[in-house]
Amino acid sequence: MIDAFFRALSKIPGAADFENLYRGNSKASILRRHNLKIYLEKMEAIQPRSLILGEAPGYKGCKLSGVPFSCEALLFQESPHAVFGERHGYRCLSTDELEKERSAFMVWEELNKYEEVPLIWNIFPFHPHETDNPNSNRAPRVGEMRMGQAFIRRLIRMYPIERIAAVGKKAYFGLDDMKDLKLSYQYIRHPSYGGKADFVKGIKAFMEISR
Repeated sequence: MIDAFFRALSKIPGAADFENLYRGNSKASILRRHNLKIYLEKMEAIQPRSLILGEAPGYKGCKLSGVPFSCEALLFQESPHAVFGERHGYRCLSTDELEKERSAFMVWEELNKYEEVPLIWNIFPFHPHETDNPNSNRAPRVGEMRMGQAFIRRLIRMYPIERIAAVGKKAYFGLDDMKDLKLSYQYIRHPSYGGKADFVKGIKAFMEISR
C-alpha cells in the first residue's frame, strides 16, 4: 500500500506557486521519497490510532526532509519512540549545519512525552510558496486542501486511524470540508506565533483521550 501511495503522490504536477516535493528524479525529490518511505514504514510497524494533521510543508522543514512536521536536524536526533535518528537511514541535503525548523521541534517536544505515537501528515502535502520564490511559505488554498484530501483518505485506509487532531485553522477547515469523513476530529492551535501554550494544552487533551 505504501508503494501505491507513493505512485499517487508523485503524479501530481507542481505549479509556479507550489512544489510537489515527491515528484521527479532530482536529488532532492529522491531524498524526500527515501525519508518519507522510512517514516511510513515505521508507522506501519507502530500501527498508529491517531493522526495529527498540519497545514502544509515549510521551506525549512518538510521541504528539505520530506517528512511532515520534521526538519533535517530532527531526523538525525534520537527520539524516545525510535522514529527518528541517524541509525534509521534517513538522509539530508545539507553538507554542513543541518537545517532546523522551530515548529517541528515544538511539536515533537510534546509528542515525545507520550507513549502513543501518532501518524503525522499535512492537509496539503506539497509546499505552497509565493510565486517563483520557493524559499517562502504561504497558506494552502481551498482547492489545494481539497487536492490533499485524497491522500488523507488513503492514509486512513492504510493505518488504523480512529481520531484526528487538526493543527491550525486551515487543517481544521480542510477536514470540515470532507463530508464523507466518519472519524472524530478536533482543532488544536498551531504552536507558532505565540500559540505554543494553547498547542501544548490541545495536544495534552488529544493524547490523553487516545490512551
